[in-house]
Amino acid sequence: MTELLTTGLSLIGLQLVSRLLTFLLNQTLVRFASPEALGTASIQFEVLINTVLFFSREGVRGGLSRTQDEFNRLSEAGPSEKKDTSQGSLLSITRRQQIVNACFVPIPIGIFFSFVLFFVYRFTVHLTTAQQPHFQTALLFYLIAVLLELISEPAYIHLILAGKTPRRVKVEGTAVTIKTVTTLFVVLLGYRLGRDWGLLGFATGQLAYSLSLTICFWAPHFASPSDHPERTTLALFPRQIAESQIRPTKSFFLDSWVAKADFSLCYALTRQSIIKQFLTEGDKMIISKICPIAHQGGYALAMNYGSLIARILFQPVEETSRLYFSRSLSTSRAAPKEDESSSEDSAMAGLQASVDLLTNLTQFQLHLGLIFVTFGPPYVRLGLWILLGPHSAYLREGSASTIVEVLRAYCTLLPLLGLNGILEAFVQSAADEADLNRMSRLMAVWCAVFVAAVALFSSSWAARTLLLSAEVGMVMATGVNMICRIVYGWTFSRRYVHHRKAGRALSLAKAAPSSFTIVAFILAAILTRWSETRYDTTLSTEKPSGGLFFYRGMLRHLLNGLGCFCGCLIVIALSERNRLRQLLFSTSNKPKSE
Repeated sequence: MTELLTTGLSLIGLQLVSRLLTFLLNQTLVRFASPEALGTASIQFEVLINTVLFFSREGVRGGLSRTQDEFNRLSEAGPSEKKDTSQGSLLSITRRQQIVNACFVPIPIGIFFSFVLFFVYRFTVHLTTAQQPHFQTALLFYLIAVLLELISEPAYIHLILAGKTPRRVKVEGTAVTIKTVTTLFVVLLGYRLGRDWGLLGFATGQLAYSLSLTICFWAPHFASPSDHPERTTLALFPRQIAESQIRPTKSFFLDSWVAKADFSLCYALTRQSIIKQFLTEGDKMIISKICPIAHQGGYALAMNYGSLIARILFQPVEETSRLYFSRSLSTSRAAPKEDESSSEDSAMAGLQASVDLLTNLTQFQLHLGLIFVTFGPPYVRLGLWILLGPHSAYLREGSASTIVEVLRAYCTLLPLLGLNGILEAFVQSAADEADLNRMSRLMAVWCAVFVAAVALFSSSWAARTLLLSAEVGMVMATGVNMICRIVYGWTFSRRYVHHRKAGRALSLAKAAPSSFTIVAFILAAILTRWSETRYDTTLSTEKPSGGLFFYRGMLRHLLNGLGCFCGCLIVIALSERNRLRQLLFSTSNKPKSE
């Protein structure tokens, strides 16, 4: 558990630095880069590279994460077993090499998807987008950046399997810093020279980021051990395994590179990721087609602000919990066969620990969701007024003014994103190949539901009746999609725990906030929205009036929210004190080996 907390805090720190640098970058670029450049880079180019990388590596990462304990055990035994020519030692070396070979699978897959998707995008992009300054050069830079990032993938997966989170955090933090500095330098230089280098700046920054990742991830594997003591003594390079070192099977050629079980699992996860990517990035894909390029810039800015919490907090929690679930739920597979009773005890302990963690994380996400829904919407406009300035076009009526409504809707979406993340982490760690295939078919249904929800919430009927813009409708459609995935994830998790007789049930009642807590948040929501109605109209004007009276009103609105927030925290501490005490007790009494 200590290792879990350390990994989680390291990843949260990485995301905090990364998102703050991105935030500062956006705050600067919103004043120097055109909305068209921001929309193209943050919506269209980002969807393009994310799709290539997601298709090529997400399934492999998820599949190989289950081999973490086995890989570390084989790596530790590797140097001594090199001198041992027994059959068991040869099988151990062979098995490790199969895992190493699997780390390289994303490269050929990614190269194929890169050229196909970039070619399709280039010849289907809207003419007004393609006519922006330096569009062709920027697109080429993004293609090279994707290829470079794919080359870094084997070394990245090795760090994950070896549990070297501090080094990964250092490398990615350095890369994000280089990306931010490079982008700002190019954009500001173009601004000083009187040229529009917005797209070129984003592309150069992305290229610098990918190049930095590749160099820093691979550097220890090419340096001498004295320069990098953490360098592994076993090579991280692909190699075909000799026929004499593997069992003869019908799939000999496949087994001579990658274990069939690993390949099947990675393939199942990759097929699932294709539909999952549309469900994840579908809003940006559709926005890029139905909205003018200037509107895309406003939507991109809203998503950048809204995703701060999701990236800083939710993503590290999801990633850390996936690693923990994969390790705990695979204990029975990794345990020695000769000790069946010990294997069963380890498997049950791992399952119980996973159930406890999933329950605690669900409880945490539900309480966090109450905070977002209660305090987010009433303070969106005030927050943007502070960040963008009172004269920003994003806060007035016009082409980009939907940013306020989009962020208000996003506050409701945030708890769904967090809850779905931890449930999918459990599902991907526990599901076998048949479960994953079933989930892939269900994802096709969810995809149809998402498209139907987009058509409904973006229709003229929704605009007239519900007063929804297309951008807000997209956020609501994403919420419908998240609810479908959450229901399945919770149902699967409960069934999985029940069938394996974990000795404890996965119950929503144990994770749900108390009625006292819910009532406190309802009262806080009423008070904060009443406070907002007194000052929101003034903020939406081009030039706030009222002088000292106006700023005194803003301060009063902030203090109202702060008071309600502190009151809700006190209620949580009082009503959930038994759960908190039990959680702290169980954490402090975990064995250090965990």
